[in-house]
Amino acid sequence: MTIFTKPADGVFAPYNSDGSARSVDNHEVQVWGTEVETVINAFISTGGLLFSSKAALDADLAHAANSMAWVIGDATTANNGVYRKVGASGSGSWTRVSDLPFSFIIASDVGAGAPNAIQATTSIPVSASALIWMNVFEANTGSPVTVSFNGGSALTIKTNAGNNVAAGGLVAGTIVLGIVSGSTFRLVSDQASAAIVAAAEAAQAAAEAAAASINQRIFTALADAQAATIPAVVKLLQTQFRAPNYAVPATLVGGARYRRISFADLGSYPALSYFRSVDRFMPDGSTDATNGGYWVIDEAVIDIRMLGAVLDGTDNGNTAAIQAMASFEQARSAKDAVIRLPAGDILLSGAVNVTDRNLRIVGEGFNETRLRYTSGSATINFLSTDTTGTPANAHTLETDGLTIVADVVSAAGAGPVAINAAWSYTGSAGVGRAIFKNTHIIGAAAGKWWQKGIRLVDAARVTFDNVEIYNLDGHQTCLSPAAVEIVRNNASNITGFFASNFWLGRFVNGFLFSQAAAAVTTGTIEGIYLANGEIVNVAYGIQEDNAALANAFFDSVAMTNVHINASRAFVLAGRSRGLRMNECYCFAQNFGDSTPAPLEAGFKFRLQSDGLILGAGNSFTRSPSITAVAPLILFPDMGSVNWARVDGNQMSDWEYVANSTGALSDLPLKLFIGKNSYINMSTLTPAGLGFKGNMTTIGGNGSVATGTVINFGHTFSGAPAVVAVYRGNSTSVRVWVDAVTTTGFTLRHDGAGNQTFSWGAVGT
Repeated sequence: MTIFTKPADGVFAPYNSDGSARSVDNHEVQVWGTEVETVINAFISTGGLLFSSKAALDADLAHAANSMAWVIGDATTANNGVYRKVGASGSGSWTRVSDLPFSFIIASDVGAGAPNAIQATTSIPVSASALIWMNVFEANTGSPVTVSFNGGSALTIKTNAGNNVAAGGLVAGTIVLGIVSGSTFRLVSDQASAAIVAAAEAAQAAAEAAAASINQRIFTALADAQAATIPAVVKLLQTQFRAPNYAVPATLVGGARYRRISFADLGSYPALSYFRSVDRFMPDGSTDATNGGYWVIDEAVIDIRMLGAVLDGTDNGNTAAIQAMASFEQARSAKDAVIRLPAGDILLSGAVNVTDRNLRIVGEGFNETRLRYTSGSATINFLSTDTTGTPANAHTLETDGLTIVADVVSAAGAGPVAINAAWSYTGSAGVGRAIFKNTHIIGAAAGKWWQKGIRLVDAARVTFDNVEIYNLDGHQTCLSPAAVEIVRNNASNITGFFASNFWLGRFVNGFLFSQAAAAVTTGTIEGIYLANGEIVNVAYGIQEDNAALANAFFDSVAMTNVHINASRAFVLAGRSRGLRMNECYCFAQNFGDSTPAPLEAGFKFRLQSDGLILGAGNSFTRSPSITAVAPLILFPDMGSVNWARVDGNQMSDWEYVANSTGALSDLPLKLFIGKNSYINMSTLTPAGLGFKGNMTTIGGNGSVATGTVINFGHTFSGAPAVVAVYRGNSTSVRVWVDAVTTTGFTLRHDGAGNQTFSWGAVGT
């Protein structure tokens, strides 16, 4: 009979008897503590003593009659207990009066013995009056079965009915209760009935299956799971890390959930997404030597670190992991492949290829996720072989929230291509194809060039939003072909290119539209809309490369609030139809090129120009650093020009507003020059040509003596209004104009020698 309301292992147990978690009850602790104190006080008040063996007790008789003593820890179990002194101090003996006052003892079986000869240990001695709780480490394989507690005598395990335990009757992982009875350990349960055994086993299997449906095994590393024999009832497992090295924090990543799968169902899942454990269980619980024991990642959203990538400053499995992620998404989706990249530097040393899937490359944010290309072969290749062009079959490409860095030394113009994408539709391609947003493509340093940032073949309905593409050195990077190249090859028409909030720099071309080598020679690149962007430190801001094809057109190009700094031309095109520009600032400059090509023109048309409009608010300037003179607009033979309008712009330091590489006779009928402002323009058109026009503003500045004749460089239909302003340091010098004609005026001032001034003329 116990003297405690509830034993300590019950008061402080972390789990209830049904396995559910429990909290310690403060009231139960108070009751238990009070009872312990009562026992200790009672024991001490009567002179209580503790001995580790019966022999030590018998050797100590120097105690008064009725003194109490406990023996705990004697190798002979029966010697442990409560004793009373008989006889006066120095004589007599000790008499055992009861077992130690423990009603419930926990025994631990850790596998030190054998399946049929169990060795268990307890923290306190066992006795016949205490109920013993013991786990079973491994199932017994025969009968009878013995158990030895704390190295004591072997006790034969008997069922409650007194029968030997049947082979397999003690199941690994189960708990048994019993008491020591002579030379036996008598169980509370009875396994003599086969029906009871069968029912219990069925109940056990059902309970385990239910538990497996809501629980999963947890392994520290993938290697631990590979080396494990995992019970058939376990259908899911979790790894904490993939391949941890605790001395390298970057490796403490990659944990994932896995589910059982048949090898026959793995299909195109990449090898990095699955593994095999030691067992050969199938998802249905059966065994299969060929297909069993396989596990595949079972995460709604996966991370490249689950597939072996390690962000430690090297390509430590990154390229293979990124390719595996794309292949994994392709395997489990009919159409989509998603590459999700974590924050940090991710080194890529080879190509990642995705075919016939929608591809999304998603990072943690602009300049948070940095994908660093460390070889010239590193790239992301996207290919759609669909030829129908329907929305249901078209494959799309999207990037968002990442920075891609060229981090390999290469000759200028020979570096990697960040993204290389191609479609195969041969008709008029108008179905949405690509979206690039919040994407940053840069060179890591001088000498680490991009050959091209983004290259798209037969793409259509392409959107760029908050995109930056540039190299990091001025003159050398002019050998890199293009920040963005859009190629028409097999498609007859590609249409719809939208760019806003963009920054392109340090390439030969900002945007390069290529169709000169198209397999289909008749076709159009059309519908290009650029707004709120910069194209700087380039040879050509925009180039369409057709120089010979009779029926390949560059159609409907519109630019608003775009800044272009170019050394050869702002726009170079073959057969242009409908080029419009408003509120743009364009500046022709050499940018320190070691061997700059001469300035060709602001806008140059090789073969044809129809409908050029340079509208309100544009500014076009040629820097004095460019010694070669050139016109703002250079048309082909005027027979290949339909019409052009230049109105509401400011122009500075151009040879002409317009000129032609061929016959000029039709220019006055096709060119309208409206209200513009001219600074340091020697002549608006070649001598004697004229043009359609109305009110015009021109101007200039200089330093001349009084009486000098200033020529306009343009013939007005009548004498214009002219004003001159003194720009020197003296407050006493006056400047005025005299003798204004349709071709010029005479400058007068009252200063000595040459005086600095500016002038402007307004007329028709």
